[in-house]
Amino acid sequence: MPKRPHLLLTMCLLLLLTAGCGERGKSDSTPSGGTDYAATVNEEDMPSASSVQQLTEDCIGERYDKAENITYEDYKNADDIGYLAFSYDNDGAAYYGFTVAEQEGDRWKLYYFEDYPNDGEAPVAITQFIGTYPGVENMKLHITAGRVNDEHIRNIVLYYPKADIKVIYLDTDQRGFIDIKINSVDSLTKIDCKSSTGKIIYSRDFDKS
Repeated sequence: MPKRPHLLLTMCLLLLLTAGCGERGKSDSTPSGGTDYAATVNEEDMPSASSVQQLTEDCIGERYDKAENITYEDYKNADDIGYLAFSYDNDGAAYYGFTVAEQEGDRWKLYYFEDYPNDGEAPVAITQFIGTYPGVENMKLHITAGRVNDEHIRNIVLYYPKADIKVIYLDTDQRGFIDIKINSVDSLTKIDCKSSTGKIIYSRDFDKS
């Protein structure tokens, strides 16, 4: 499938009650010493097509009859909960988003499916989401997900409060990415998008927006 699907910044602070990949979306982090839940976030191989990928494809199919070019590009797993970044096209329009699902034996239980339009005008389309951590009513989950539109961008630097910094290194053909923070509602303070040589191609300071 093809992997080419103004910064569309949608701050989706949704409180809802009711999965990176081996060498993809690898990230480094500088811990803040904050209150993040001590889950082990594993960067794993992309899950099988019969798992969270199938849940995602089913959700897309329920919304759109003409969806095509569905691409899965970044995946993380924490405590048997999978976080999958995806993109697709529908009737000439591009979309990106993420799915959150919990593995229960051989089955996956869907918790979140969120998708957003990507007009492709900005170097990066990015969104932030806050919801309830799956199965834990009093714990929050913060997700940053995005889609790179400029092929020269090779890594994403995410700045959170309390000097918490995440760096996501994109694989050669990777465009989508996802970052998760468990038991946190801290939103991004800044994002830098850099080339392979370290040149900043796009930057935004959210505190000054």
